[in-house]
Parts: sequence; C-alpha cells; structure tokens
Amino acid sequence: MKKQPRGAGRPGVAILLPPRLLGGYVFLTQEMLLLAGTMKARSRDVVNSRLFDIAILSHDGRPVQTIGGIDVPATAALRDADAHEVVIVPAQFMPDEQIDAVERVFIDWLRRRYAAGALVVGLNAAPLLAKAGLLDGRGATGLPSERTLFARHFPAVRYTPSKPLVVDGRLITVSGINPAVDACAYVIDYCFGAGVSQQLLKVALTQALPSYEHMAVWAAQYKRHGDGPVLAIQDIVERALAHPPTLAELAARAAMSERTLSRRFAAATGLTLRRYVAVLRVELAAFLLRTSQMTLDHIADECGFASTSALSHAFLAGQGCSPIQYRNRHRPDARRDAADGDAAGSAGTVSGGGADSV
Repeated sequence: MKKQPRGAGRPGVAILLPPRLLGGYVFLTQEMLLLAGTMKARSRDVVNSRLFDIAILSHDGRPVQTIGGIDVPATAALRDADAHEVVIVPAQFMPDEQIDAVERVFIDWLRRRYAAGALVVGLNAAPLLAKAGLLDGRGATGLPSERTLFARHFPAVRYTPSKPLVVDGRLITVSGINPAVDACAYVIDYCFGAGVSQQLLKVALTQALPSYEHMAVWAAQYKRHGDGPVLAIQDIVERALAHPPTLAELAARAAMSERTLSRRFAAATGLTLRRYVAVLRVELAAFLLRTSQMTLDHIADECGFASTSALSHAFLAGQGCSPIQYRNRHRPDARRDAADGDAAGSAGTVSGGGADSV
C-alpha cells in the first residue's frame, strides 16, 4: 500500500484501530476534528475546511471489526504511516496485561512515533500505552474498572481514574463515557491555539471542564516544544496559580539554576515564566467568570491576584474589558453580586501573589 499524500500545512492525525476496538471512539473523534474545521471556516464544506489530514490505521490496512460487529475501514496500514504529528488511541474492550501479535505491531509503532516527537492521546486507552512502556513513571487516567489491572501489572504508572484528563508531556490520557470531546479540544489547542478549541467546546460540551483540566487544555498551545523539564514546570504552575512556587523552588524541582530555567522556559514557550503565570491567571479568571457564580474577591483569590483591583487591571489588559463586562457578555443571565460592584474596574497593581512568586 502506498503512503498517502498529506495536505499542505495540515497536521497529520492518526487514529488507530487496535484489536477489540470500541468503534464509537473512532467515529466521534473523527467527526469532532472535522466539526472544528467547519466552525473555524464558518462553512459547511467539510472537506475543504478540515484542519487535519486524518488517517485511520489498522495493523495491516484492512478493516477492523468493532465489538458491535461493525467494520471500520482503514485508510492505511501502520507500516505505511510514519509522519503523523498526533496519534489517537481508542479504547479496547476488556483489556488485560497480555500482548498478542497484532497488539505487538501497534506497540512497536507507538514507540517509534512517540520517540519521533508525536503527541500521543489515549481515549480510555491507558492499558495499551502502558504495555508499550510509554506510561512508566508517568501519570495517567482511564476507567475505574482498570485500577486493579494497573496495580498488579503496571505499578510504575501513577493511575488516577478519578481525573477526566491527565497531561504528562506529550502523553495525554482522557477518561469518561465520552472522552473524545476533551481529547479533540486538547489536540486542536495544541496545533492551532485556544480560540479554535474553545469554539468546539462551546457546542460539544454539556458541562464545563474542572478548572485544572480546562487550563491543561488551554495551555496546550504553549506545550509543543518537547522540553521535558519545562513541561513539568508548566504542569506545576498550572496546578498552583493561587500560590505558585517561587522561581528558586521551581529551579530546585527542575534540578537547574534559576537563570538556566528562565532561559530554557522562555526558549521553549516564547514567554517568560512570570508572563506565563500572568497569562494563565487571566485565562483562569475568564473561565471562572463564564462558568461560575463566584464573586470577584473569590476569583481573585483562586487565580492568585492580590486584590480585585489587580484582577481587573490584568483582565482589562488581557481581554479588553472589565471582569463584570466579560461575565455579562458571556453569561447574560448571571446575577451581578452587589459585593463585586463596578469598583473592581478601577486600576490597581498588576502583580498577583507575593513579591517572591513567579
């Protein structure tokens, strides 16, 4: 089978068809990625507005039957696909620790693609990624029913099925009944930025992501660099915006000097560490304004701003409007808490946490 030509400028996405496939993940993932293209282009032309070149890969290029008896056609065999930037792995029915001959083909291919720099996304597919050794020493999520499997056979994996999304460098695992939406949002954000992924989430999600999962998806646009220590620092910062570690503490965790960390962080993300924290704080504030009834005082505390004035000043610079205007624009039914007042629109200090925070 000949290698398929790629569209100019479009990232390549490979959706795998492993044995004992749950086919719904394949169909929904493909359609979510196509939907995002039509929304960005504001067009019903699915073919010409697509954002990605999508390949559906089986081990030999032949159709794969789902557990429901539906044949899913493949567009290519694994051996003919070696240049995709993103790899999406759907779930399998009742996975175990055994590796059969067909799975071995997928495992070897996954290892090569990950080593070549691909972003690997598992949709309730942590067992196959664990068999490939990609999750050793890393965090992952998946189905609660697979907790025993990981405890017994993959103890090197930090398995937390309570989390809907776990980002560990270029390894993304997503769990739940319908993980495709969150996964596709992350992939789109990773390749095209937050604006396009937010368009998809507005029409595809019935409820908001928890704040950390939202930040992990949103920050994907700054994580295409592949610098492992910097990715680890980004993850730490995203989880602790209210009280971020100092530069000295982060440098100690990264086992490098403050100057080296600052230089590597800026080279990898295009932002200084201080600027990165500031951008994340404004985005988290916007998320909370859209999805909660929290007061501005509470939001300021949650995001690490020293006061509502500091929140308002940073928000005006980042979003072009006050927090109250933003909330009313995105949630016209939201009640304005009298305690918030319009006084929060006044200018104030820009810094969030204490003087020593990043």
